[in-house]
Amino acid sequence: QFKPNELIRFRDYREVTPGVWIPFREDRAFTHPAKSGPNRRQYIHLWVAVEEVRTDVDLTERVESLCPREGEDVQDMRFGEPIHYTYKRGRTNDELQGLVEAERKRRLAKTPAPRRAEENLIGSPAPVLSGKVWLNADRPPSWEALRGKTVLLALLDLSQPSFLPLVPPLLGFQEMYGKQGLVVIGVHAKGPREDVATRLANEHITFPVLIDDGQTTERYGIGYSACLLIDREGKVVSVYKDSLAPPAEIEKLLERRAGWRGGHR
Repeated sequence: QFKPNELIRFRDYREVTPGVWIPFREDRAFTHPAKSGPNRRQYIHLWVAVEEVRTDVDLTERVESLCPREGEDVQDMRFGEPIHYTYKRGRTNDELQGLVEAERKRRLAKTPAPRRAEENLIGSPAPVLSGKVWLNADRPPSWEALRGKTVLLALLDLSQPSFLPLVPPLLGFQEMYGKQGLVVIGVHAKGPREDVATRLANEHITFPVLIDDGQTTERYGIGYSACLLIDREGKVVSVYKDSLAPPAEIEKLLERRAGWRGGHR
């Protein structure tokens, strides 16, 4: 099944009152089934702009009405892994992260071996990338050379339709977060150089891509159509199968870089 991501970008931040900045424009990019045929998707871009801002209205009651009530069961999807818990006012992010880890361990105990391979990667150094042919790269990257950078690694096979819906948001990540320090690289399934190069060109993929010799996918153990986030120490932070990492998680890693706070400077 397809699991396309929706990319949401906030920009044109303006100071509406001392110390308070809000985005005046929101862009959304996503894919939708195309009418041209099966396994084809169309790219859609929508945007919303703020026309007027007022600071003389008290929205406290309105905001409170939208928040969960004390003791209410909620589903929180901000951390990439949906978690269910009883809402408690004042709960810290560290406490919520503890709930996320507990939920992941609970699911791990119930999941089959292929899924466990994804879980076993988290927190471990990223396995070596194996292959002799790099495309779109003057200097082939290595984990040693990428140390100190946040990396999004895409394991892809463009001969299969399952990854194609992920290409537009992936390119959006490259454009939006590349200037903030995110490095996007890919590993493509084994195949003739000319065929892989043609597929990359057809999808307008310009980031470095290694043609796998078969050992990379064996080391990672999760197949293709997957995305991994690698932190500055070269360790795997998260693994997503048939989907991309949520923007919030990418921004959280990039926030550790001095001078950038997810759009606030």
